[in-house]
Amino acid sequence: MHHATQQPIRKAISKHSIARVEYLFGLLNAKSVEPNQWRMPGGTIVHGELKDFVRSVDHVKQLEDWVVSEEVRLRGYSEYFLEISSSPPLWDAVVRDVEGRLVASSDSQTKSEALARLEALIAYVAATNLVR
Repeated sequence: MHHATQQPIRKAISKHSIARVEYLFGLLNAKSVEPNQWRMPGGTIVHGELKDFVRSVDHVKQLEDWVVSEEVRLRGYSEYFLEISSSPPLWDAVVRDVEGRLVASSDSQTKSEALARLEALIAYVAATNLVR
């Protein structure tokens, strides 16, 4: 899907941010199957370029949704309760379990909600050993 109108040039996305997306896909055993398509374990296809997962909350939500559904499939429940906070221009994301205990955090305040969510998701997947 190509959109005719491009938004004005945004801040360049850092190599570090792209590397973090690649790291998360590695943790999740996601495989690149087509340009901008990733097959998750179980066959779900997630769409987007690597940079989209740095910029777009909707793209990160695809991964969050997969993690939650995978947890439910494996364990019968999910404890992925995300809290987002921001004090402009910085964002922070934490994940708590059902009892409110901190499970994962984006660690450092980031410049976008998408990146904060991505960092929290990386920490959560690593902490819960969701995918082996």
